[in-house]
Amino acid sequence: MKKTNSVVALLSCAFLIGSLHGQVSITSENPTYEQDFQSLVINQLQTPWVDNSTLPGWTVTSSNAVANGNYRAGFAGTSSSATLGDSSSGDFIKSLQINGPSGLDGDTRFGNRTGSAPGNVFFTLELINNTGSEVSEFSLGYEAAQFLARGENGLLEVSYSFNNVDFTTIDGSGGLGGTSSMSYTPLGSPSSNLILNYAQINESIESFSSTISGASWGDSTSLYIQFAFWRDVPGGSTGNSPVLSIDDVTFAIPESNAFSLAGGILCVVLVGVRRLRNRA
Repeated sequence: MKKTNSVVALLSCAFLIGSLHGQVSITSENPTYEQDFQSLVINQLQTPWVDNSTLPGWTVTSSNAVANGNYRAGFAGTSSSATLGDSSSGDFIKSLQINGPSGLDGDTRFGNRTGSAPGNVFFTLELINNTGSEVSEFSLGYEAAQFLARGENGLLEVSYSFNNVDFTTIDGSGGLGGTSSMSYTPLGSPSSNLILNYAQINESIESFSSTISGASWGDSTSLYIQFAFWRDVPGGSTGNSPVLSIDDVTFAIPESNAFSLAGGILCVVLVGVRRLRNRA
């Protein structure tokens, strides 16, 4: 059963200029971004991971600063394909698919396995505003799923930052352990690994969406969206090492905002043409 959460949040923000390398450009002509992770390789061999290149705009970091130079495919859903790897360097980043009654479902998800090696894991997407104007409203959505449970719950938290350092939750409720409506709490389990079966994985799938109003996203500046996979949760143990994933990440400037930006640019062009004609 798929659960859906939505929240409207107010956000007042200042954005810093982002780097040009690996960025995802948001323009008035293309005011949306979608990522379904289908370009990731489904291969149980180690596949090179390169920040801002394997998935343009995306970087992977961890609290223990372990090497993230590779990723590996993982499968779960039936006992014959419960291959999820471990959380060591070169293995903690995952491309995941569900193995069901008819085989792999073909829907690739972007995930990881937290653990003692990487610690907490962070997926960060950088977007740059190239609309030519300030953006005051945007929306974000994603889908979360779980493939393996271990230890206490852990937490997948979605946050924003304007300097790629000071992240806060979407609705201003605080950092780690906050009550953001975009946060995903996975299934807990005993101390041993619990690989979820087909029905359990599908039951774990949850969709989230949010509209952020009152923003001040300046032109030519960056917005960072972070998916934080917390292993060490306040009030919980530090032995969490679930396998979690994200999919179908969407970002959009509302149609009315995009049209107003395009209209403003058009007005500037028309005024310039008229002035040139008056000089002729």
